Amino acid sequence: MPSLLLVLTGSDHWTLDDGTEHPTGFWAEELLTPLDVFDEAGVEVAIATPAGARPTVDELSLSPDMVGGEEAAAELRRALDARSAQLGAPLRLEDVSAADYDAVFIPGGHGPMEDLAGLPGLGSLLVSMLDDDKVVASVCHGPAALLSARRPDGAWAFAGRTLSGFTNEEEAQGGLADRASWLLEDRMREAGGALEQGPAWQPFSVVDGNVVTGQNPASSGEVARRAVEQLGKRRRREIEVPPSDHEAFAKDVAVLAGIEGDEAERATEATLRTLGERISEGEGRDLARHLPDSLAQLVVQAGDAQSFPADEFFRRVAEREGTDPETAERHAAAVVAALARREGRKELHDMLNQLPRELRERLLTLAEPSAARR
Repeated sequence: MPSLLLVLTGSDHWTLDDGTEHPTGFWAEELLTPLDVFDEAGVEVAIATPAGARPTVDELSLSPDMVGGEEAAAELRRALDARSAQLGAPLRLEDVSAADYDAVFIPGGHGPMEDLAGLPGLGSLLVSMLDDDKVVASVCHGPAALLSARRPDGAWAFAGRTLSGFTNEEEAQGGLADRASWLLEDRMREAGGALEQGPAWQPFSVVDGNVVTGQNPASSGEVARRAVEQLGKRRRREIEVPPSDHEAFAKDVAVLAGIEGDEAERATEATLRTLGERISEGEGRDLARHLPDSLAQLVVQAGDAQSFPADEFFRRVAEREGTDPETAERHAAAVVAALARREGRKELHDMLNQLPRELRERLLTLAEPSAARR
């Protein structure tokens, strides 16, 4: 299971140009929406704050006027309450190691402008993860934290990277630009970031290698999903399944099913597409990381998992493959066995646990004895 460090501000205010402490913290949507995405994708999340401070939510991010009405505000509060245990005992940021995580994600709110933008320890962690090709993602005012990432010679580690973040236009429309001691867009440009932006308050994000950044609260889900995509690509590389492995995978299927190469290609595609319909997007991503890139996309399908029994599963495979259900059943078992050779039977069983028991057991039983070995 991939692991992600979610860094939250520990500040409950942002000091303005005149010394006034503007109440703030983290922005609710920028925490809650990504957490849902990470949960769905099977990413293990650890939350950390400076000194382990309990994070403060910006109450403005829960106001009906800001989020679209009383019902939406109440739903956000319920979601936040459901995360209270997770938020109640964050790790001390000073104690965490970059080596323990595959990715880092930093939500916004004005809080990061106060504490995360100039935190040397966080900066060292970000430099380490950036250089190790781990995923570094942030949204809205969260990219203020990236400003802390300085190399020994003082150079900004993200200089030259294509980035996004809360814009001067949005800060002005929010009413704080003329009172701010500094603006995020200005500071990131001055440091050497190649900033891109979309229309104010609309979802906008950019990916530059292992760095994913977004412009505003509306971009939160998009940034999280794109971070998961980048995380999946890097984890596939870690287990040494190269994109060129497509031919080898199809050959495994051909040998296991006793069929020719073209028929094995059709069987593989038909099975993976049907499997993608029956499992969730997150489960599909778990499965996809053990496939060549050319096949991984077949099992990652947006939308809710469909509910259909084993007979319907094999009927759909047969229809796609252009054969009969009995033959499709044998071919689908060969695809599962080919997967099991990479993953191992226990782990494969775990990945397929969203399938109905009848289908799961039929596939795994049919795939024996190959499914029992790596």
